[in-house]
Amino acid sequence: MSAITKTVKKHVKTIVFFACVALAACFIALTSVCARGVAAVPQATGVLTDYIYETTESGENERREIAVTLGEDVAAVRIDEIGALGALDKVNYVPNEFVMPGEVLEKCEILDLTEPRALAERGSLIFVVLNLDPDAEDFKEKARRLDRNKIGDYWHFTLCLPQIFGASNVYLRSQLVARNGSIADYDFGNYNTNYDKQTYEFNSTAAPLTLDLSFYTRRQAILDGYASAQIITVHYQSKSAIAGLREPAVVGDEDKATAVFDGSANAFVALAILSAIGFAVFVALTALKRTAAFVPELVTVLGVFLYNIAAFGALKRAALPVQCAGLGLAAPFIVLGGALLSVGVNVKRVPARFVAAAVALIGAALAGFSPLGAFGVMRGLNIAAAAAAVVGAVALAVFATVRAEKGTVGLLQIIYSAFTAALAAAVPFAFAIRPAYADPAFWLNACVAVTAFAYVFKIFSDAERRSRYLTDNLHREVERQVEDIKAVVTERDRLLRYVSHDMKKPLRAALAFTDTLIEREKDGEQIKLANIVKQKTNGVLAGLDDIAEYAKFNYIAEPSRAVALDALCAEVCGVLADDCKANGIILINDATERVEAYAKPKGLESALVNIIMNAVEHADCTTITVSAAYVKNKAVLAVADDGKGVAAGDDVFKPYVTESAEETGGLGLYICKSVAEAMNGTLAFERTDGKTVFRIELLRA
Repeated sequence: MSAITKTVKKHVKTIVFFACVALAACFIALTSVCARGVAAVPQATGVLTDYIYETTESGENERREIAVTLGEDVAAVRIDEIGALGALDKVNYVPNEFVMPGEVLEKCEILDLTEPRALAERGSLIFVVLNLDPDAEDFKEKARRLDRNKIGDYWHFTLCLPQIFGASNVYLRSQLVARNGSIADYDFGNYNTNYDKQTYEFNSTAAPLTLDLSFYTRRQAILDGYASAQIITVHYQSKSAIAGLREPAVVGDEDKATAVFDGSANAFVALAILSAIGFAVFVALTALKRTAAFVPELVTVLGVFLYNIAAFGALKRAALPVQCAGLGLAAPFIVLGGALLSVGVNVKRVPARFVAAAVALIGAALAGFSPLGAFGVMRGLNIAAAAAAVVGAVALAVFATVRAEKGTVGLLQIIYSAFTAALAAAVPFAFAIRPAYADPAFWLNACVAVTAFAYVFKIFSDAERRSRYLTDNLHREVERQVEDIKAVVTERDRLLRYVSHDMKKPLRAALAFTDTLIEREKDGEQIKLANIVKQKTNGVLAGLDDIAEYAKFNYIAEPSRAVALDALCAEVCGVLADDCKANGIILINDATERVEAYAKPKGLESALVNIIMNAVEHADCTTITVSAAYVKNKAVLAVADDGKGVAAGDDVFKPYVTESAEETGGLGLYICKSVAEAMNGTLAFERTDGKTVFRIELLRA
């Protein structure tokens, strides 16, 4: 195997993470540049000549000729350039004034709807759609291409306006065709003849609008210019940073134009329903399993749900359009916060993942409240929110990389984190692109939701599979446990016989001889020494009694259950820290991630303490490191020391094996191995990189 192959296998999860981030970045770039969804209708050019009538001081009507340069003075499109579907990305804008509907515009500001900018609190937006030029030499050819839009003597096109913030009155030429909400102190009688009501207070309601634009087809009756054009005039008012239109209108064939909004709405609501169902299922499973381990994923799915609800609300009638827009801006930060909680790590005792999640929450608040203020405030809040998004994305990338290198995170979780990081990094760039298939935020949210679902379901599936395995093999497990019990009883009997007979008998004889020696001895100093010998011998006998009592402890009978190895390591290290410090040894607890195993709690704790104390007493080390991690389908508890190691050929797990021939005992590691095997696990050691590592492998809970 080549060195490159080994490196790739070692870092495969890290490579997958950055590969997914790169793919997502490329997708965002390509979509933003190449997939604007609906191509813009080319702007009409040339000079239009028209006439307006003005009342002179004497009260007479005077006709005045005006010449308008299209593309400079006024933005307009011609119907022959629309095709099946096109976007009106330019609109004529008159701030702080409600112009007369259908009025001939001599000059106004041309607004590009693809570029965000501040609009006045109230004003007028005017779209101009011109009929064919009757004087054009290719009139017949252009008219023939429009046959698909012809009904009777008219060419028909459908115009779809997006939501207008926050209240609006819409006119087609001089007729009022729609009103959403109410504009303060607005008299309809001043602007049309078919509606004479008046509104006094501002009331925000935004909704998309569909209009039918009809154009006369007979060449002889078409007048070039405004006379035969369809002029859509929008009077709007807003009390927030968002005013007027946020994105282009679309115009074209009825089925295609309406599908842009209806299809997008269906896509967003479908993903919202999927997220809601997934959220409900995960809540039920979490409650059933009585665990909070999947709360971060639930937060992520909630963020996806809120984003799609906000996007759906932007395509339908909304009584709170500004708040809906704020929710859409805040939702990606909620997704990011959930991912940070899921993949984040703690740095020593600093809860880094909670700090990073708090930054994401602050970003959500800044983005969510940004549309409620003035445009300058909104821009400042959005810049701060963008900074929070970048910080969160970088933190998520670092967390995912660290955990990928440690092998404490699954491949699905890595992919889910990568898409979330890409989504967070792209938050500073506005996603105001329709239809939904051309919106990178929609697809990134979908990827996050799907991979989060897959990750959580995989965890539950693995847990259920392990449960089925344990159930299917219950009888064999019982038989194995019975055999283990028999073996332990036999070994216990042999151990007790050795302790009580082979060791205690000579010691008691020695005590008897010592008593005789004390009775016969006349020298006080010799009697004093003999009493010391007697005291030490009694101490040894007491120690042997303790060993016998320990050997009688039937650790096989202790029931197994799910044990949190990280909590066990923290408890043991806290108890033994002072002992290690007294011997000049640094005890490091590296078990910071949640790891659970099926084990006998007391037996496992005894084994861990024994292994650590064995290193303290015999290894001549300066550092002992305790760690816990998942390795495939096993949970591994490891104790590593940088001491002198074990002599070659020594089987330290045999009973009565010690470092010194003069010592008695040597049962510690033997008992530890028995405990591990009683839990259907293994205990082994290896010498690697100048360290001796004892590993207890157990079934993963």
